[in-house]
Amino acid sequence: MPTTVSSLFSAYASFAGSMMLVRSIARDLFPQPPSSYIFSKLSRLFSTPFSSITLVIEEFSGAARNQVYAAAEVYLRTINNITPSTHRLRVGKNIRQKTVSLALDNNGQLEDAFDNVNLTWRFKVRKEKSGAEQRQFELSFHKKHKDKVMESYFPYVLARADAIKEEQRVVQLYSRHLMSDTDFKGRCTWGSVNLEHPSTFDMMAMDPVTKRMIVEDLERFVRRREFYKKVGKAWKRGYLLYGSPGTGKSSLIAAMANYLKFDVYDL
Repeated sequence: MPTTVSSLFSAYASFAGSMMLVRSIARDLFPQPPSSYIFSKLSRLFSTPFSSITLVIEEFSGAARNQVYAAAEVYLRTINNITPSTHRLRVGKNIRQKTVSLALDNNGQLEDAFDNVNLTWRFKVRKEKSGAEQRQFELSFHKKHKDKVMESYFPYVLARADAIKEEQRVVQLYSRHLMSDTDFKGRCTWGSVNLEHPSTFDMMAMDPVTKRMIVEDLERFVRRREFYKKVGKAWKRGYLLYGSPGTGKSSLIAAMANYLKFDVYDL
């Protein structure tokens, strides 16, 4: 029996009404996070697979490391949206990190949301015939959001990764007296340790006017980095400190380094 337009419309209206009823009941029975998860899965079930697009972000772009990959690697460590589809995570911490970090394991998956766009990140490692490993992230989302992802989401990830690295950065003290390694020609190289000096401008006992003047000068120096680049001048600032031992010269240097998150080189 041929299907009429009116019968199709009637069936669709009946289905839509049933879904609205189920949605209303589910909202009463389940708290918001589980219900959101259920409806997101239902929407994916009834959506066509051709409505999504997957972007592949390889670790290397030519001979250089892909900046988008590096940013995603940092950014994804801060996402706490671990869903039932996330089964394995890698845990690690190096000497320069202050806290333990999480990272996706092979075939791991994380969900993210940005400006009402749902995104799925996947991490994959594949082995070449040569035995080398090729690492890549895959980012999937609805096709209609491609422009927003390219023009807004990726710049956000890049900027957020820079901010995260700055927040987690541990100031280093470099010195020839800390030599612990040699280069490929057998020559001694600079060694480094974490600068764990507790000095900050908040705790330093010095004239408030002088302290404020130094802080403002440091901030102005940082803000004018692009100006130095435009006029072709080296981006550097010098201070001459003098005084008897114990008057706070080293503490002031440490306070500057901790304030700017700049490494210290002991010449």
